[in-house]
Amino acid sequence: MKNPERRKEFRILILIVCAAILARVFIIWIGRPEFVGWFSHTYYYFVEVEGLLRDGSLVYPDMPLLFYFYALISKILMFFGVETKPAIVASTRLVMSVVPALMAIPVYFLIRSINHGKSLTKLNWLLILISVFPPLSLTHLTEILQKNMFGLVLFTFLQPAIYRLLKTYSLKRLLPVIALSLGIFLTHLGTFGATVFFFLAVTAALLITGGFSDNKSRVWLFSIPIFAVLLFLLIYLIDVSRFDRIIYYAGRSLSNSQIGLLFSSQTLIEKLQFLAAILFTAFVAFWLFRLYKKHLNRLSKTDQVFWLSNVIFVYLIAAPVLDLDLVVRFILFSPISFIIILIYLLKHLQSEWLKRALVGLFLLISLTTAFGEVMGVFMRNADNRSIEREMVSIRNRQIFRPDDFVITKYGVNPICNWFFETKSGLITSLNREDFKRYGKIYILNPKEGELSSEAIEKLTGRTIRTEAEKYQIMRNNILVPKDAKPVLQTDNLEIFELESPPADWAFDSEGNWIGYLKD
Repeated sequence: MKNPERRKEFRILILIVCAAILARVFIIWIGRPEFVGWFSHTYYYFVEVEGLLRDGSLVYPDMPLLFYFYALISKILMFFGVETKPAIVASTRLVMSVVPALMAIPVYFLIRSINHGKSLTKLNWLLILISVFPPLSLTHLTEILQKNMFGLVLFTFLQPAIYRLLKTYSLKRLLPVIALSLGIFLTHLGTFGATVFFFLAVTAALLITGGFSDNKSRVWLFSIPIFAVLLFLLIYLIDVSRFDRIIYYAGRSLSNSQIGLLFSSQTLIEKLQFLAAILFTAFVAFWLFRLYKKHLNRLSKTDQVFWLSNVIFVYLIAAPVLDLDLVVRFILFSPISFIIILIYLLKHLQSEWLKRALVGLFLLISLTTAFGEVMGVFMRNADNRSIEREMVSIRNRQIFRPDDFVITKYGVNPICNWFFETKSGLITSLNREDFKRYGKIYILNPKEGELSSEAIEKLTGRTIRTEAEKYQIMRNNILVPKDAKPVLQTDNLEIFELESPPADWAFDSEGNWIGYLKD
């Protein structure tokens, strides 16, 4: 590289990436116990990779790319003598330490492209630093939502690819967009949903700015939404249950959205809370649009479309008509769009103090959430090591056998699969025939999720009528029936054995569990 300024920038970029990797290695790997909490999805990934290595297939149907990536690294570690389980743990933590730090690379190239190759300012470098530690990316995403984290990185790499495509429509520039979109699709359905929203935002921005002025651009830009639709149809062929979830969320979206809950809320306080959320989202979108409009005449056609696309995207993923459960997931993608908007504002705002204030506020939010995540890890490590010792002790005592079945709550069942090497599932998937199919059936409840008397009252006396009720029940500890036999109680968990279908549990005509009966 002949340009000394570019060499210096690349050295700084590499330093930031390496520092971000080392920070995550220290926080989520070195000194971190294998058990990281009852309600972490970490063990879901462990179990899926173990299934790939053992049987060549996933234990639970899912988008496969990340799991195959983990399995490949695990195989390499096993080749060098690492045992299977430690290799799986190491591979997941290695990937989640390295991959998030790579987000600095597309952000760096976006800054250079938007600034037309000019040298980066100190505020630009702060944005790059923020990009490697976006909110909730230290432990929440890297342990609980690993597919989201991997998808978020691919989504970030997609941004400069789309920017290049907007500059010049060509097959050469379209292919990276399609390849990254396909990678996102094969990684995580929710991330792909956010990607589709971004494609819709780009299409809307093109319509608003008159970007469909020639046939060539119309062909290239319409090919992206068509590609997205084809992939959604592919979901139906790969996993019908996952496609049904899309239909389910689409069907209940309005009723469980901010607008739906505004009208269905029973109290004035709840109505005011949802009204405030709707108005705040609209205000943020309006303010961002005003900033964009103020500098519109100074932008190239590409920058007009790309800047506006990110403004529209920020509103779409938090729109008041979306299911709140989806908004909570989609909002994880907003920091990347805010960074892109800030790149433009740093270039076009005249006020230096406003530039510093905006970047400083974003940096403060990122540092505050990062500090909270790190402190949470250090505070829970001692308790988690204690629980892990109990789990290992139970495994060594061989309380559970491979042909037994353990009923537990959502999120805990993969922990039972992983630590006890037995089959485990949710009460909502229990059938009467399971008492004949398995050697013994157990209930395992973590003490951390103990139910209050009010919660017990809500769960008893009714059968499951909707998916929402089923989802609510599976996220709670199991109500222990009267005829359950106590097996073990510790400071952290309790285990009971069931010899037959409990009399106070309801089953339908096909033998499926459908609820708890009252006395």
